[in-house]
Amino acid sequence: MCMTALPLTPIERYFFHDHRETHPAWIRYDFTFDGALQREPFVRAWQQIPKRHPLTSAIVATRRWGRPVWKLDAAQPELKWNEAGEATEGNVTHHQLHDLRTCAGFAGNVQAGAGETRLSLHVHHAVADGCGLILIAEDLFALYAAECGIAIKLPPPGELRSQKSGSLGLDFKTRQWPWLFLGVVWAMILGRQRVVELLGAHDKAEQYRGPARLAAVYEETIRLRQEARRHEASLNDLLIRDVQAAAGVWLQQHMVPGAEELVRLLVPVNTGKARSKTRNSANALGVALIERRVRSLARRPRLLQRARDDLEFIQRRGLMAAFGGALWLRGFVPGGIARHCRRGGARSTLVLSNLGKVFSRGPLVRADGALVLPGGMLTHFAGWGPCRPSTNIFVVVAEYRKNACINIAFDPAAISEAQAQDFAQEFQRQLQLSRTGE
Repeated sequence: MCMTALPLTPIERYFFHDHRETHPAWIRYDFTFDGALQREPFVRAWQQIPKRHPLTSAIVATRRWGRPVWKLDAAQPELKWNEAGEATEGNVTHHQLHDLRTCAGFAGNVQAGAGETRLSLHVHHAVADGCGLILIAEDLFALYAAECGIAIKLPPPGELRSQKSGSLGLDFKTRQWPWLFLGVVWAMILGRQRVVELLGAHDKAEQYRGPARLAAVYEETIRLRQEARRHEASLNDLLIRDVQAAAGVWLQQHMVPGAEELVRLLVPVNTGKARSKTRNSANALGVALIERRVRSLARRPRLLQRARDDLEFIQRRGLMAAFGGALWLRGFVPGGIARHCRRGGARSTLVLSNLGKVFSRGPLVRADGALVLPGGMLTHFAGWGPCRPSTNIFVVVAEYRKNACINIAFDPAAISEAQAQDFAQEFQRQLQLSRTGE
């Protein structure tokens, strides 16, 4: 690596400034393996990750004047390994993981048992997004297999400079730039609207304690895809419809009296489509923003059509980069991004992120779709995204071995665990309606 310092992109500065003890800007993935992974090869593979993903071993240097910069190769990502019978060292704390000025923003924890191994990966959102963490995990598993003696040819790592220059994915034609400008204005105006606030469950902010979880099984996933095709829609359109319908029913039960009846849904849209070829784990997300009136969320057929039309329009006109464009403009004002992040006026009700099929191909994947490593087979995958101060619920959907894995994180300062469970049950009910064609 020829360079030792690199400026943070606007999206990286957003998450760096917006980290809070009560709302850590983390992404967490949990992997369960049926079997016992080998410790020494795994540790050697872990030590090679920074060579392929340099930001995993970087810290942030802040400057009195000018942008913060990444100091590359300044810290090693921490890995804790607990064998069965050993004293538990504990999980990585939010403070340890997310103080990017002193610690690397990537860490792992392994709980090794006699017949099962559990691996948790944590990454600061300034270092990678959800799709990027999947790429890091894929490289980690391939490096581990190579350390165990399996002949695997890994793709060459992407060059960091080119990754950073394309991190916002603004690859639009000339005719789309006017729409991009209007999209930035649109995003900044809506960013000053107040939407539904679900405060009142707690008097003060609490540390995040854990997500409510639900999962759909193989047959249910197939039926969801069949139902989406019947309506000439995508599975993502159907999920957007169902999560909005669930929010409508749920808000009727739990909405704070007197709150405005606007619901904001944020759908991360991956604009870095070619980065999987270069193994680029840097943030490459635009955000599609959808707002609805609570009373309009009860019409399921209309919601599906509107979800499809909204996403087609956003993608066709380049508006999915409005979020990145707004951050880019604020980046010209010293401290502008930090002030925007700290602003408490706007609230989004929920975020829906669909990771799609994970670990579905590669030399370690069997014909039945199972990811098999030396010593163990991946049996379960779960992932959670960060609840920001403006987000009450974060829904992550992924598919492994044709099984849908739906995980819900919630902000305990905004809603209670019982309310989050109510939302999970209502979302499950809406999915059941979709599977039966209602």
